[in-house]
Amino acid sequence: MQVEDATLEIGPSTIAYRLKRSPRRRRTMEISVDATGLLSVAVPMRTTRNEVDAFLHGKSAWIRKRLAEHRNGAHRLPERSFASGESLPYLGQHVALDVIEIEGTTQTSVRFASSRLEVRVPAALRGDERRSHMCDALERWYKSRARATFSERVHVLAPLVGAHPRRVVAKTQKTRWGSCGSDGTLRFNWCLVMAPLQVIDYIVVHELCHLRRPGHGKAFWRLLARALPDYELRRAELRRDGGSYRLR
Repeated sequence: MQVEDATLEIGPSTIAYRLKRSPRRRRTMEISVDATGLLSVAVPMRTTRNEVDAFLHGKSAWIRKRLAEHRNGAHRLPERSFASGESLPYLGQHVALDVIEIEGTTQTSVRFASSRLEVRVPAALRGDERRSHMCDALERWYKSRARATFSERVHVLAPLVGAHPRRVVAKTQKTRWGSCGSDGTLRFNWCLVMAPLQVIDYIVVHELCHLRRPGHGKAFWRLLARALPDYELRRAELRRDGGSYRLR
């Protein structure tokens, strides 16, 4: 993949963006705005800059809207304190934290019990160090649950598409909820395990469809619609609430 920084003139505004050229991308171009407000454009390797500019100008209303939402804080989470009683999202539910101080330990651990997230933290930890330890432990717990959840949903939903991946991975992805590798590996953003099951299933089926139909051409969307007729509703829910599926 080739990555370069570029700018775009939309009316009186100059917008910086990151251009990503991929030899694996065939015809389609795709834009996204990540949690930091950076606009990214993924295009096939031989796409000219004029073609990129024409595509972006055609999406100018969408770009303005997403960047404005970011500036206004629509996708920003308030600073989490990680204190008892605070809630975190998990499978679409708001799960309360139960923080327990433990004397004589140096390890922070997390377990899910009675619909609560129980976090055991060394009593000696205070301030930013305590918050960092808790956040790291919670991230490890979410990742373990994400691996199990995505593997299980892929197993359940793969027959709808008639495609089976070689491997399912949960990882940190800044700008994507899921991706399909040329080697048949499906990769999912672990933060997606915070979403309701119907949203998780949309991303799972979306990536399963890419095993049969690379890119986002008409054949891909037809396959997705056959496997998941209400995918547009699920996609809209993810676009509306996806900014809250973050831990840090």
